[in-house]
Amino acid sequence: MFDKYTHHRRITLVAILIASSFSIAIIALSLIAFLGLEQMIQNRAYVVFAAAAVVLAAGVSGLIWVVGHHLRQAATQLEQENIILSETNYKLITEVATFKESAENLSHTNQKLAEERDAEIRNSALKSEFLANMSHEIRTPMTGVLGMADLLSDTELDEEQSGFVGTIRNSGESLLTIINDILDFSKIESGKMEVEKVPFNLRRGLEEAMELVAHKAYDKNVEIILNFHQSSPEWILGDVTRVKQVATNLMSNAVKFTEAGEVSVTVTAQQFDQEHLIQFAVKDSGIGIPEDRMGRLFQSFSQVDSSTTRLFGGTGLGLVISKRMAEIMGGNMWVESVEGEGSTFYFSITGQAVPPADKDGINLEKTPWIKGKTALIVHSNRTSQVVLKTFLDEWDIAYDLATGPLEAYQQFNSSPKKYDLLITDINLDESNGLELIKSLRAKYAQLPAIFMFTTIKNLQFREQAKQLKIEHCLFKPIKKVPLFRAIASQFVEKPVQAKPEANPAKNADIAFGGEHPLRILLAEDNIVNQKVALRTLSRLGYTAEVASNGLEAVEKADKEQFDLILMDIHMPEMDGIEATNIIKGSDKLTPKDAPMVIALTAGVMKEERELCIEAGMDGFVTKPFKSGDLKVTLLDVFNQKSAQRDSLII
Repeated sequence: MFDKYTHHRRITLVAILIASSFSIAIIALSLIAFLGLEQMIQNRAYVVFAAAAVVLAAGVSGLIWVVGHHLRQAATQLEQENIILSETNYKLITEVATFKESAENLSHTNQKLAEERDAEIRNSALKSEFLANMSHEIRTPMTGVLGMADLLSDTELDEEQSGFVGTIRNSGESLLTIINDILDFSKIESGKMEVEKVPFNLRRGLEEAMELVAHKAYDKNVEIILNFHQSSPEWILGDVTRVKQVATNLMSNAVKFTEAGEVSVTVTAQQFDQEHLIQFAVKDSGIGIPEDRMGRLFQSFSQVDSSTTRLFGGTGLGLVISKRMAEIMGGNMWVESVEGEGSTFYFSITGQAVPPADKDGINLEKTPWIKGKTALIVHSNRTSQVVLKTFLDEWDIAYDLATGPLEAYQQFNSSPKKYDLLITDINLDESNGLELIKSLRAKYAQLPAIFMFTTIKNLQFREQAKQLKIEHCLFKPIKKVPLFRAIASQFVEKPVQAKPEANPAKNADIAFGGEHPLRILLAEDNIVNQKVALRTLSRLGYTAEVASNGLEAVEKADKEQFDLILMDIHMPEMDGIEATNIIKGSDKLTPKDAPMVIALTAGVMKEERELCIEAGMDGFVTKPFKSGDLKVTLLDVFNQKSAQRDSLII
């Protein structure tokens, strides 16, 4: 590349040389003109000077040519550089134009995205409002259903009736779970899904989940079994509601798509440092899933085959929610399936094993008499046999196995006196449990203790079982604690928890109101929910005034003095928010006399709770509520009111 700085130096040098040569030439011509040519010739010095001037002029001319040549080259190079600069300038102009166009497109895109974001926010708000309204409308009647079931459970019930009430309660809670599923899907979409970490009994939670789908399974003669491996911790730190929700969804699907055979839930675990990786396998013998449709399983609002929707129903949300919940709980979800043979859905969670938070009814140290007994298990389902064997091994009870009456007869004929227990199912391949017992009773007068597994569907057999003096009929699915209690109670005069425990706090609850007196106003427009709340309060030793809407609540609060107002949110005439604003803003009430207001709300959305707080409410009780929830709230109100009065006295 031509050095422009060197080029300028050369031009300067050439200019000096030219100027010098012209100066010398002018001096020489001046001497010639002044001295004359002859005198110049006679004086050799002048001649030499003149010759030198001529030579110098010639040299300068040559130098001028060389410099001119370099200048022409430099000009050519400069011209080339100008061309390059022009091209670069053109490119820059083009790029600037492109950038301006891109900036305009980006601005339009940002504007469009902003509009879409605003529309999404509006749609999200509308969806949240719809979900909140739907939740309220369903939770309100469910408060009556679950409230009445809760009240009924504290009355004198036998084991069968207690089981019925428990099923009603569990079914109602299952419906609430469906509502929560929809709310959970909304939370998943917005990234607001949260899980709890509290101690809970994992086996018990799965048994409760299994009860919810058991009736449908037994209606189809499908066995449903929990196989809880001993490697799995009974008590863990986690979210029992979410675990039951995922398990219930997978079991419901398994039963739905299985017409014969069994549905089993197998629980295993591996320990890593302080935590366990717990794996659940829900296996069925149903229709299976085609391999080319497996990818649709975990897509929102998607069915493996849209034609199955008409036959089996479903929204296509359950698996999406369940998979996401498993991931939030530190695990995953996947599936293995063979079309026509069945499917196994796996999900895993992580949880820390913790000490038991309560007694589960199994204490081998306090029931030493069951050790060393011998049982005969008669059950046609192999998986159920495995579960029963696991229990008996743990309790140090020996056993023999039979799959049907014929094998059972053979076992008895070989040594009938060695069996202390007979454990049989009602449904056997060749016959049923009752026929087996009748035959054995006809031959063996001293038939050992009998335990028979049956279902609510087989209640017609219970009277026959009583006539045959069958000691215990246990409902399926097989559950560990009830079986242990039945066996333990068989060999002592006083049964060990053979009947459901009565609530030890029942009598104490009646005195609770006398020990913690409160003047209560109930503001609730739903008649059934009024009955539930009043009856629950009555069980705790309280009476309450009733207002059917917010306007009545304001009028009663103005005329009478209350310590506590249980305020429903959605009521005619005037809602609970407005009523609370008026009551809390009254000038007639001093801090000592002002009632505390607790919201009785079927709404679970954050926005509704914020409105309650802004209105001056002092707390929440979510519908449907249990007696224990209300008792805790009443105790808290009593303590706060007592503290207020004490501070004013001081």
